[in-house]
Amino acid sequence: MSNSAEKQLERENEIRFLTLSDTYKDVYGKPTTEADEKYLQSSVKDIVSKVQKDEWDPKEVVRAYGRRALEAHEQTRCLSEILLD
Repeated sequence: MSNSAEKQLERENEIRFLTLSDTYKDVYGKPTTEADEKYLQSSVKDIVSKVQKDEWDPKEVVRAYGRRALEAHEQTRCLSEILLD
């Protein structure tokens, strides 16, 4: 198996784990939600401000972007590394 094929298999196994395992399926095994959109539509400046003021949970922001990244990868195979949670 080539290095490229090994890397693809590793990436797909990581995605499978995030979307199907009992540990993460409730976080990454579902599509983005309406609640996620407030994070995804905000500027970095606004996100930082709201997190610093404890108005938003930073984990929820990262998880929203993680769900969006997994959706994009499903369509385009754009991710090279999976570093979520």
